Amino acid sequence: MYPLIRDGDTLTVAPLTGKPVYPGDVLAFLHPFSSCLVIHRVMAVGKGNTVFKGDHVRETDTRIPGKYVLGILESVTRNGRPVWAGLGPERKWIALFSRMNLILRFSSAFLSIRRRIRLFCR
Repeated sequence: MYPLIRDGDTLTVAPLTGKPVYPGDVLAFLHPFSSCLVIHRVMAVGKGNTVFKGDHVRETDTRIPGKYVLGILESVTRNGRPVWAGLGPERKWIALFSRMNLILRFSSAFLSIRRRIRLFCR
C-alpha cells in the first residue's frame, strides 16, 4: 500500500460486522494460499468474493472469499501522528487510479525526482 502506508505504521482495523464493502475500501485479509496478513484496496466486489490490489503493485490479487476478510482499515498513524491514507471519499478515485496503475507510475517518478534532488543538494 506504499506510498500511503509504510513499514512501521500502526494500522487500526475494525471488524466489518455486516457493513457493505465498496471499491476503494482498504481491508485486511488472510491470503488463502500463504495465510499471510495482507492490507489491500478493494477493486471489485462479487458474490462471496472480493478482488483486491495494492496501490503500489501492477497486478490484482486472486479473488478472495469473504471468509478470509478480517476487517476494514479505519486509521493509520506514523510516529504517533495520524496519517492521511486515502480512506475518505477520495478512496474511490484512488481505487480507479490504482486499477490503471497510475499510482505506481506517479510514485515511482516522484521517488526518482526526490532522489535526484537529494543527490543534488548534498
